[in-house]
Amino acid sequence: MKHRAVGALMAGAVGMAALLAWSPLAADLVGRPASSARAVSSSGHPLSLVLERAPVDWHGRPVYVLINRSAQSLPHLVILSWEGDLLPLLHLGPAAPAELPSRPLAHPPYTLPSGWSVWFVGQEQPWPRYVVQWLNAKGVASYQVVSARLVSPA
Repeated sequence: MKHRAVGALMAGAVGMAALLAWSPLAADLVGRPASSARAVSSSGHPLSLVLERAPVDWHGRPVYVLINRSAQSLPHLVILSWEGDLLPLLHLGPAAPAELPSRPLAHPPYTLPSGWSVWFVGQEQPWPRYVVQWLNAKGVASYQVVSARLVSPA
């Protein structure tokens, strides 16, 4: 009986360790930058997508830049908040905009080519986390969770 209890305790500890090693939330729990956690994607093979905080706000809301450093274009691009809200896209291009537009982009669908970035309105959070959705080459909806820990310059 005693051996079963010890075995169950060991199995539970191993299971919890595996869960923490896999989970993108593990970075938050142990204090590592969220970017060091494994990216979560629908294919299991995350793309090189980089999330940064832009140095500007848009109507009092923070602006983020998603950079596509992968070799693949992302057609029918949509960015959602962690809560599932559709976020407004402000600029799509190979370089930063000279100035932000007064209104979001209004003619979807959008494609994010390799090497380009998309500027979007996000939420004020210490660890922003967003869901990027697109259609893959077969026309199947794909997604990847992107996040970054924002560090104060002080």
